[in-house]
Amino acid sequence: LAQSSNLKVIATVSVKSSATITTSALSDDSPQRRLSSDMADALNKLGGVSVSTSSSDSDATQTISLNGEDASQTVVTLDGIPLNGPGSAADLGSFATGLFHGASVSMGPQAGGLAGGVSFTTMQPTLSWHSQGSLQVGTLGRNTEQFGESGTTGKFGIAVEGLHELQPSWLDGMYYLDTSGLAY
Repeated sequence: LAQSSNLKVIATVSVKSSATITTSALSDDSPQRRLSSDMADALNKLGGVSVSTSSSDSDATQTISLNGEDASQTVVTLDGIPLNGPGSAADLGSFATGLFHGASVSMGPQAGGLAGGVSFTTMQPTLSWHSQGSLQVGTLGRNTEQFGESGTTGKFGIAVEGLHELQPSWLDGMYYLDTSGLAY
């Protein structure tokens, strides 16, 4: 297109993104949690949150980063207790994240994390007695059994929970022979 000297500016358009992260907290009843194997997987479904696993091994390092920043810039707490120091990434793979009952994400700088923070919560005592149990079975080797009990006796509140996870593949130990004669 050739520039002409008789062009006039009629209007100027300015565009600003209106995308917002509407969910910053998850609980056991959140849709993201119900569609996920654990709380870390549910967090990965939130906008601006990325949960990365170093490999497919069951003992692989699992880290959280916010808004594309390095995972070492995200502070991670469990019931208010920091799980990582400033400048180091928290390894969620070393925790049973299936025992986490809630998580909240705070974007923006804070003490210990320039990118923001993720706060996990565990089961808390309740006034009346409450029991829960769940069983998850997945394909190719995921099996999770969980039981929890919370309540109060007099002035003493209690919350107890147990989790058992297995991840072996159903294909482990099986013998396969391909057309070339090689066995796997």
